[in-house]
Amino acid sequence: MRSFVSLVIEFYMFICVALLVFNILYIFRSKILGRLRGSKEAAWLDEIWEESGRLVNGKRPSVDHQRRLERKLCKVEQLMAYHNAVLTAKEEERIQKYLDTYAPTFQLLAAKYSKRSAMERAFYAHVMSVYHPARDTRSCRQLIEILLTYFEDSTVFCRENVLQALCAFGSVGAVERAFHLMNRQGWYHHSRLLSDGLMSFAGDRKALCRRLWKKCGDWADSFQVAVVQFAANLSDEFAEEFLVALKAPDCPTETKFALIRYFQRHRYEPAYSTLVGFLKPEKVDEGGLAIAAASALANYPGSETQGILMNAIHSRNWYVRKNAASALIALGVGEAELEKLRGTGDRYAAEMLEYVLGKESQKALITEKGTPVLAAEVSA
Repeated sequence: MRSFVSLVIEFYMFICVALLVFNILYIFRSKILGRLRGSKEAAWLDEIWEESGRLVNGKRPSVDHQRRLERKLCKVEQLMAYHNAVLTAKEEERIQKYLDTYAPTFQLLAAKYSKRSAMERAFYAHVMSVYHPARDTRSCRQLIEILLTYFEDSTVFCRENVLQALCAFGSVGAVERAFHLMNRQGWYHHSRLLSDGLMSFAGDRKALCRRLWKKCGDWADSFQVAVVQFAANLSDEFAEEFLVALKAPDCPTETKFALIRYFQRHRYEPAYSTLVGFLKPEKVDEGGLAIAAASALANYPGSETQGILMNAIHSRNWYVRKNAASALIALGVGEAELEKLRGTGDRYAAEMLEYVLGKESQKALITEKGTPVLAAEVSA
């Protein structure tokens, strides 16, 4: 028995020593690679600076530099070093001339990376989203065609980076084609990722939004929701056509949620009656769209709105009551309305308004004091 215990202890000690040696070697390796990467970046920066200076002075592009780009940037480590070097010098005006001059090389590399793994394609797409040939040029259009092929056998990370690159190029048609390809393949992409990506679009964002809205009726719900969220970040110019969509019986539920939130953010009086319709007595207990509508009415002040929300706070649905109470607080109701609710005998409605009032009071105290306060302080 003693020999077995000793064997276990010795094995455990061996594992500990092995892990220690591995960590030490890993640290040394990381330092060495860091220094090598730094030297590679410095070498690329000097070469880029020298070549961009040649181009500014009217000299012909260097054949040797072009060959080095084609040969070395096929390796991801070299591409990372080159990418960091360009980022360092990117703010200089002459760098864009350099990028435009070597656009054919970037196209050639893009074609080579199209045959690589999804992770390597994703990185190259990211590189192109940060620096690329001038927009609306032949080189840019050809690069777009290659990047669209990256969607084949891709991952979410790869698709996200390709979308970022296409938005950086500022091509409305390219983004539309990307959405169409993703929808046709049945790929799910979170609507928030899509809408945030669209906000980085370098061209006319409103034109892009209108183009996508015309096409998205045939796409999956996540793409429709993304377009509405994108529009909400832009302006209230889409309110009229969005109201038509909200009233349409065949509009998907998730899209209706997004449309209601649009009207919460952008007040549009003609939408008021439609929002109120979701809070009718026969619908309010179902929850669903009533939950979003209760929040949206906070942006439509008036005695009628207050009355509708006071009725909605009696809903059996907890989320409807919660959002109705929050909207009432936003509209300025206080202790008087709380006493009225207590008088109705509906303790759930009264407790909800009291709960939200307490939370708002706590927020106000925190904002005023600048430090967290205890619940006992608030109730006191």
